[in-house]
Amino acid sequence: MKLKVLQLAPLYKPLAKEIGYGSIERIVMGLDSEFTKLGIDSYISALDGSNINGKLLTCPNVDDDLYKAQGEVVLDFLKKQDIHIIHIHRRNFLRTRAFDFCKTKNIPVLYTLHGLADDLLKKFDFSVDISTLHNLFFNAVSYYQAKNLSKLFPIEEIIHNGIDITLYSDVVNQKRDYFLSFGRLNKEKGAHIAIQFAKRCKVPLIIAGNVVDQDYFRSSVQPYIDNVNIKFLGELTDQKKIPIYQHAIAVLMLGEYNDPCPLVAIETLACGTPVIAFKRGGIPEIVEDGITGLLINSIDEGLKKLKYLDKINYKECRKKVTTQFSLKRMAEKYLALYSKLIEKIKKRST
Repeated sequence: MKLKVLQLAPLYKPLAKEIGYGSIERIVMGLDSEFTKLGIDSYISALDGSNINGKLLTCPNVDDDLYKAQGEVVLDFLKKQDIHIIHIHRRNFLRTRAFDFCKTKNIPVLYTLHGLADDLLKKFDFSVDISTLHNLFFNAVSYYQAKNLSKLFPIEEIIHNGIDITLYSDVVNQKRDYFLSFGRLNKEKGAHIAIQFAKRCKVPLIIAGNVVDQDYFRSSVQPYIDNVNIKFLGELTDQKKIPIYQHAIAVLMLGEYNDPCPLVAIETLACGTPVIAFKRGGIPEIVEDGITGLLINSIDEGLKKLKYLDKINYKECRKKVTTQFSLKRMAEKYLALYSKLIEKIKKRST
């Protein structure tokens, strides 16, 4: 029987082939791409105007509750089309009539927990008793995240994020003459710390990303931009950011945010570029100290360890991603989890 998978995308913006900012959107579209290659019936519920490989369930851009509207679109679809599993990447789905329908019809629902415990506490509806929902399952995107969320959710599996490695290639024996800080521009992501580090190392710095906190940008980043030692490129699409990754000495990830499985680190290594990062969140599961980057606890420690950067083999950086964080590997792990959950539901309903 041909597997039919429905993913529920976040509703911040339409899904597009060229993405600026949006790590969850990349995961949704990446899985869709791999599933369609394998002949799986891949459906995605996303905003009108989305461009995907599979089949789109258009969610209208309504002024009211977008997620409630998405629930109604999904409910209408489920009444007409058999689906083997629903994979959620968005806000809470549990109070929608669509989820009630899934319970009644014993359709397994997998919830990938993108984010931190504090964020999920705000977004998840804990008034619903999870233990009573026999068709609801959760997976984490790192061991770090699973450890922090296991008290809130029964974690079924840990599946790290993956990227399409065919988009990236390492650059060997090319000029590498700057550090790169890439990601959204707010205090917790730490562009201001990257500026301090680069200045103390006397290495030029390129900053790229979307400004989400204008006050922070104006006070802590903009005054240092001189377009000589410190440049700001703004938000970059995938194709534009790849050469910037490839020619960096290293990518700096020196923020306060405990990102459970940062795609920036994975994308960096895929280009054969090391990462210099604070040892926090899911970073140590991606970056191996002294092998694919430098893990540090402070700027001072980073300055002391900088001499070891020259010993890092750029090919080892890319190898780490091709063997552990490829899109293909991630998709295979999700498909194995889907099969496991579908069988669980079958056994419970007989």
